[in-house]
Amino acid sequence: MYSSWIWSQAFSSDNTVRLALAGGEIMGLRAYLIGYRAPGVSWSFRPFTTLCVGGWSMGMTERHDREEGMLDLHVYGWRRKLVLHMKVPKDSYMHLACPLATGHEPDYAVESFHASISLEAYTRPGPWGSWRLVHTHTFENAALEFGGKYAHEQKTKEA
Repeated sequence: MYSSWIWSQAFSSDNTVRLALAGGEIMGLRAYLIGYRAPGVSWSFRPFTTLCVGGWSMGMTERHDREEGMLDLHVYGWRRKLVLHMKVPKDSYMHLACPLATGHEPDYAVESFHASISLEAYTRPGPWGSWRLVHTHTFENAALEFGGKYAHEQKTKEA
């Protein structure tokens, strides 16, 4: 196994609320790129905020379990926080072959288009202010994929 990844994408029925994320682990580092768009909101999170080194991160907590079909991801900066709870029916996974340097590897990823994603967005006036909930949304029939090592191991340690 070369690396591990999680990918997800979701949008509202009217396409006004959108979420995209990709991240995972390579060479002992975990990180995510996350984009969240809604009316009046255009947030992006990226390393260093979402970087986890040696189990420590300055702006992210993550817990996933492919066997249980879940991902909990909290990312935060000085003034913004995004909380994501994703759940997928375990029997909805498709097994995917993925291209590697040695050719296509069968069952290197699992993906479902039946994920439910609960999103909460918070802001605060500064690093010592209180978080204020500014937006919530629930996506249905979203995409969620676990690849590489994440497609085969059940759980990750919480960062």
